[in-house]
Amino acid sequence: MRRFVLAVVLPSFMAGSAVKGNLLGPPRNGWEILPDENQTGVEEDDIVITVGLKTNHDEQALWNKFDPNHADFRNFHSFEESRQKATEGLENCTSLFLSEAETLELAVTNMTKHSEYFSVEGKGRDILGLFANETLTLFRFAHNDSDEVIVRALFREEGDLLDLIENSELRECMGLVLGLVNFPLVRRPPVRRAYPTENSNRNLQTQTCSRVDSPNYITPDVLFSMYKVPDAEVSIPGDMPPSGPVMAVYEGTSVNVAEIDLKCFNIAYSLLDDSLTGDYEKYDVNLCGPNSCNEPNLDVQYLSAMNQGIDVSYQAYDSIGDMIVAALSWSESELPFVMSISWGEEESPYYASSMIQQCKEIGTLSARGMTFFASTGDQGATNGRNGCGNTYNVNFPASCPYVTAVGATTGFSAGDEVVCNSHPSVITTGGGFSTIFNEGAGFNLDFQKGQVEAYRDKMSSSLEGFPPSGRGLPDISAPGTNYIVKIDSSNAVLDGTSASSPVMAGITARIMLENNSSRLGCINHVLYQNESIFFDVIEGQNSGDGKTAYCPPGANSRYMGFAATSGWDAASGVGTIGTPDGYASYEAVLTSSSLPAFPPTQAPSAASNLVPSLFRFSRTTLIFVFLIHTLGKI
Repeated sequence: MRRFVLAVVLPSFMAGSAVKGNLLGPPRNGWEILPDENQTGVEEDDIVITVGLKTNHDEQALWNKFDPNHADFRNFHSFEESRQKATEGLENCTSLFLSEAETLELAVTNMTKHSEYFSVEGKGRDILGLFANETLTLFRFAHNDSDEVIVRALFREEGDLLDLIENSELRECMGLVLGLVNFPLVRRPPVRRAYPTENSNRNLQTQTCSRVDSPNYITPDVLFSMYKVPDAEVSIPGDMPPSGPVMAVYEGTSVNVAEIDLKCFNIAYSLLDDSLTGDYEKYDVNLCGPNSCNEPNLDVQYLSAMNQGIDVSYQAYDSIGDMIVAALSWSESELPFVMSISWGEEESPYYASSMIQQCKEIGTLSARGMTFFASTGDQGATNGRNGCGNTYNVNFPASCPYVTAVGATTGFSAGDEVVCNSHPSVITTGGGFSTIFNEGAGFNLDFQKGQVEAYRDKMSSSLEGFPPSGRGLPDISAPGTNYIVKIDSSNAVLDGTSASSPVMAGITARIMLENNSSRLGCINHVLYQNESIFFDVIEGQNSGDGKTAYCPPGANSRYMGFAATSGWDAASGVGTIGTPDGYASYEAVLTSSSLPAFPPTQAPSAASNLVPSLFRFSRTTLIFVFLIHTLGKI
């Protein structure tokens, strides 16, 4: 019997379209329906999805913990407080779902302590039994760049997946269904550019590990100079060690990381000899095939540079949904200080409710002290959609209000940064306004309301087609082009907001460690209330799609993107920390209020079956790098 695992995966950055007759679905990113002769018996395939009940979230109470003007500022929840509040009163919904699953002969595995998330396995026809008759149809799909065959359901008409649940009582209880309609992203890694041609000898005893000293490339030394980041080991007060792992970063499990390249990078730039720890060996073949080490090596090397003296632990998850579900069970000693996400998905009406639930759970994790950063994307405000029509879109999770969205600039010294655009750079930074996360969906956007309204007033002629109340992004920016990275012990050049996000996450984590190892939670209130301390990026725009021709203004065309201007804008956010005081000013605003002691460690009960084998520390202080399978790199 064929078994198809419908893992929680992220879709591509392409527009959805009809794919078979009148059947519809989210972006497919090259996945094609197999011929009819390969569809026989598809409803008998065993498949697995993830189901989550609708948890409770008091948005105002969460935001109070991130507002410096509120008495509850940074009074973070413990593990038990967080989940008790989120799951209070769910008993009836849990019983209803389990009863429905039993009726449909579905195998259910509880994934969390308070029984709000479940892994559900069954025949395809039985999985579809959760939904109204003839609203979804299963097909097998294949991809030219993968030998995997997957099963996905297509819609007969547009709509949110959760609205199709047959049982009306259960429909009111459901928060998310993942892995049924969203397609895996199989995307070729970004092609690296060589600088310069070198010998790729894998033996460090004979490899020189040469450095690049050029004003036109980003290296650790350039970042230290631009942002005044200390070029030294992180200084952690002896009596205030961190309460948990320091940093987590997403990668794709289809790529590799090479510890030998990290060591070579550290030698080249005279950095402390940090190491990889954890379960990275399965991905570290120390043989980087074409482009296979690009993203992991970039993240690991620059995280290490911003946090000298901190080892990097390389860990794996299949998807962002799996991570969120697992994170809900992490004790304080397992909860990372910072999460940087260099992958994303296009906001989609087909699973908007599921995105909302994921965002709200990010909020509950932030209320426990986690700080989230996410890249805004590399293909402009259109997310890579071709043409100059009305096709704006932003990326999730950067669009989640609890996440600090990071855009990209071009520039190599403080004060000369402009918005990164593929004309003439390699990538165009993402940005814009969410169509999902707004006050109508229950999100409090007061933290940026004044800045966003001021920008809308100034740029009203170029904001046509956007909802009037959507969350604006990015929040902040950092360099996103011409990064020197060691790959195969040689110098390569990489670009993307996937560099900008880990740089800001690494700098922020350093500040946390050097200030009594204090957690910060969501920092967006602090950024917007102190926008005057940032370098105001006022040049450039994120028009175009990063691949095709720039769309100029004119009588019959308009900017497919947003221009930088004074104050916050939808191309660069509040700006960068590229000011004369740089790091010191950023540190001052993040730590201006006295930071409370973190709650005592409280371990969850045995229901947290996704976590124990993942955490094997060689040191108390670690940077964590998590893996995401078949996601879209930004």
